[in-house]
Amino acid sequence: MCLYGLTWTLGSHVPNTVSDIFNPKQSEVFCAKVNVEFFVRTVIISFLPLAGAFTSPIGQFGHAWANVLQKGDPEWPDVQLYMVSSGLAQEGILSSVALGIDRHKYLEQYSPLFGRSGMTIMPYLMRPKSLGSVVLKSRDPFDPPIVDPNYLSHPDDVQALVNGIKLAVEVGRTPAFVKTLGAKLYSKDHLTHSCVFVIGPYSETLLRRIYTVFKSLVEPLRSCAAHQFGSDEYWRCFVKNMATTFYHFAGTCKMGPASDPFSVVDQNLRVRGVAGLRVVDASVMPVVVSGNPMAAIIMIAERAADLMKEEWGATEGGAGQQYSSSTHAHQELSSGSSSSGYQTVST
Repeated sequence: MCLYGLTWTLGSHVPNTVSDIFNPKQSEVFCAKVNVEFFVRTVIISFLPLAGAFTSPIGQFGHAWANVLQKGDPEWPDVQLYMVSSGLAQEGILSSVALGIDRHKYLEQYSPLFGRSGMTIMPYLMRPKSLGSVVLKSRDPFDPPIVDPNYLSHPDDVQALVNGIKLAVEVGRTPAFVKTLGAKLYSKDHLTHSCVFVIGPYSETLLRRIYTVFKSLVEPLRSCAAHQFGSDEYWRCFVKNMATTFYHFAGTCKMGPASDPFSVVDQNLRVRGVAGLRVVDASVMPVVVSGNPMAAIIMIAERAADLMKEEWGATEGGAGQQYSSSTHAHQELSSGSSSSGYQTVST
C-alpha cells in the first residue's frame, strides 16, 4: 500500500528542474538565499565526470524506515517513507495518470499546484495485515481471475499509515526543509499564496476571479472536510480516500508446506499438481519483505538456479548426469510421480 497526497510547496528560489539548475538567474537567486558551498556542490561539480547532481536520474528518491505502531521488534519497520524531489502536481495531470489516482479527485484537490515546484513524501505500508485473494472465475482458462485486494480491511493498516503521515509531516517541519527549501505542507491555507505564485504580475481582478474558482478546490480533501485538518480523524479519512497500490506486488502464489491448503509452490519453487512448472519471483513470498523486494527476488532467482542445476546434475563438481535435454523430460503428473509432478525419464 502507498499513500499519495502529502505534497509540499517549495520556496520560489529553489531550483527543482534541469532548466532551473542551468538558468543563471535562478541559480544566482538560490545561491544568494542558501549558500555558495551548496550551489558549488550541486551545480558546478555536475560538470565533472562521475560527480554532481546529474549522475543520478532526475527526481532523486530518498527512503527512510520506521516502526510507527510501536509493536513487536523495534528494529522491524512497518512504514517506509518514500521522498521524491517533485511536487505531486508539478507535471500537471500526468501525475494522476502515472500514479493511478482518480482524475476527478486529483483535479479537485491539486490543480492549483500545476507547474509549481515541490516535493512529495509518500508513506508505504510495509507488512499489511489485510489479506486479499485471487481466485478462479470459472474452469475456462481464458476467463480473467477474480482479484480482491481487500485493502485497509485491518484497522492496524489504517493506523500505521496515519502514524506514517504524522512522521512525514514532522520530517517536513525540520530546518533542512523549512529553512533551506522553504517547504510548506500543502493545505487549504495555501490558496492565496499559490495563486500569487502562478499569476504573478496579472491584475488584482483576475486574481480575485481565480480565487473564487479555486476557493472550493484548495481545502482539506473534500470528502474529509468534516474533520479538523491534521487530526487523527482527518488523516484516517485521508488514508481511506488516497491510499492505493504501487509497485512490488507479492504473495499471489505463496510457498508453504503441503499441509497448507493456500500454498501453491513447495520448498523447491515447484507448483503442486502441475508438471514441469516453477514460479521464481515475488509471488512465492508468504510474507512480503519490509522494503523494496528487488534484492530478495534476486536471491530467490539465484536459489532457483542452484536447485535446477542440482536436479539436472549440472552443479560444478556435482555427481549425477550432466545436463542434456535428451536425457531429461518433464511428463504429466501420474500416480508414480512425486508430489511436485516432476519425473525423470531414462532413455
